[in-house]
Amino acid sequence: MAEQSIDQIERLQLVLRAQADPDFFLDSPYFMGEMAGKAYPKQREIFTSFYKPSHKELIVAGGMGGGKSFLGSCFIARDAFDVLTREDPAKDYKLSPHSLITLWAIAKSVDQSSDTIFGEVRNRMTAPFFQEYGAKISEYDIQFKKHPDVQIMAAGAISAGSIMGRNAKSVVFDEITSYDETQSQRGARQFYSRLRKSTNRFGEDGHVYVISMVWHANDIVSDLIRDAKAKNSPDTLWYEVTTWEMNPNKPFNSSEMQNELNRDPLTFWRDYGVRPFNSLESFYPDDTIINVNPNRINLLADSWNIWKATPDWRAIKEYNYILSTDPGRRNDTFGIALLHKEGKQTIVDGLLRLRPAPKKVELDPMEVRDFLLWICKTFPISVFATDQAALYFADLESRVQQLGVRVINHPNVKEDHDKVKRAWFDKTLELCSFEGIQEEFKQLTIINSQKIGTPKGAIIDMVDAVTRGFWASNEYLSVGNTAFHLLSVIK
Repeated sequence: MAEQSIDQIERLQLVLRAQADPDFFLDSPYFMGEMAGKAYPKQREIFTSFYKPSHKELIVAGGMGGGKSFLGSCFIARDAFDVLTREDPAKDYKLSPHSLITLWAIAKSVDQSSDTIFGEVRNRMTAPFFQEYGAKISEYDIQFKKHPDVQIMAAGAISAGSIMGRNAKSVVFDEITSYDETQSQRGARQFYSRLRKSTNRFGEDGHVYVISMVWHANDIVSDLIRDAKAKNSPDTLWYEVTTWEMNPNKPFNSSEMQNELNRDPLTFWRDYGVRPFNSLESFYPDDTIINVNPNRINLLADSWNIWKATPDWRAIKEYNYILSTDPGRRNDTFGIALLHKEGKQTIVDGLLRLRPAPKKVELDPMEVRDFLLWICKTFPISVFATDQAALYFADLESRVQQLGVRVINHPNVKEDHDKVKRAWFDKTLELCSFEGIQEEFKQLTIINSQKIGTPKGAIIDMVDAVTRGFWASNEYLSVGNTAFHLLSVIK
């Protein structure tokens, strides 16, 4: 934006008014450029409430698409305005005269910051006020030719060590829950705690802004909100704001929001409704979405007995299949799934759980190996998907490969379970009948945004076999042209 030509008296009036009135700062083209007057009502409320009366820290748990990064950039712009209008801001705060003062825009990585929060800050710096100070804007930093002791920097949590120890006038933590997506989030907490202390050199004027989505009930934002509620400190302002409360362009009853709600209610309320997952919340609170077709015959239902009685039996009518397995942790169960694709849909034609023989506590690995080899010969298997534990079963991998079957080792991760759940809503996954399969899916619980768990003693070998097979079907299985039929033919 071209600089506006104003005289010194008019400029002083604008500065004094902006210092006294945060609403005016948001509405003035001199300070906000093309975004003057465009803050959403909730963004404006949060912004003005922080400065009137003055707070030190802001915690906002906000929904996706609400305009969190824009809000964060407004705070950095306002704090930059504060120090740029001081002749020697460091001296004003009893630091060494003309010491370098930094305002930080932090995301998970410096590149992510550049694309999100710092990208918004760059846009704020095109306003006439900042251009008058000779703002030199680059991808990761902003320097001021006429005020070289002030800078704005992008940073990433993964390079935390390089940004400690500086004079931090303000720090915006953008999407802090993504910094360290573990159950404890220790890394994110330590980073937040150490960098927050750097702002104490400016007393109550050293500002900390945490503006982020929530992930689970024990993530850092959820903890900070709980602490703020419990302490009720006048220094800290906190908000829990849904997407539709923050952004009036995304109302709850809009087709976009309703489609997301119908697609996956649990993640909808987390991502848009600011309701974090509980530490042991069910991954399938509504098991009716699991698509079990009672009319689809389970092709593996009697396969163990057929193998024992007539090992030369073969199925005919070829079709590309995936054989997916999952061994139990204690070698006392072994889940098996048989899958193929029809167009965009993955069909699970066979489900079977192996258990030890009577009076035995473990499966016989040799028997398991031979049975799986028989399945690979009986059905036209193109891919065998398993995890490392299954390869314990007596040189299974090499023998399967000798049959011309590709062996894929894939430990399931939460993303795989997310895709299975999405497939239920998309109607792209169908199960044959298998007693208790829905109850087994209901055993899945949410630990955090990257981890699925189960209650103690739960068995999910069938769920894991289906999940691994679904992943493999999308990665490796070509779509066939004819349906496969199991014929009761014994040679």
